[in-house]
Amino acid sequence: MAAGAVVLDSSTPRQVGAVWEISGTVEVDSTLRAFDIAGPKAYLLSLVLLNSTGLGTAKVILNQHASGNTQNGSAAIQSNSQTPVIGDPPSTELYRFVAHFV
Repeated sequence: MAAGAVVLDSSTPRQVGAVWEISGTVEVDSTLRAFDIAGPKAYLLSLVLLNSTGLGTAKVILNQHASGNTQNGSAAIQSNSQTPVIGDPPSTELYRFVAHFV
């Protein structure tokens, strides 16, 4: 997996009460990137991230493309990984996620 990759646990979401839930993994780096989580017809209500190492945090903007434009079903995500030294590969972090949407 490379930064920008999303892998869903299941190809179909499950219904939880009045909302839908989907989970998976996403690999992010220090670049703000847009990830298609639930598709353009869905409106994300929440996205919970858990770093696979237990350390680190990430910035998440729901229903927004990385360029700042509104895009339902996607999330712009950026990790807090340190800026690499010139010549070093960028640091990527793997996060588990659970998203709820309508």
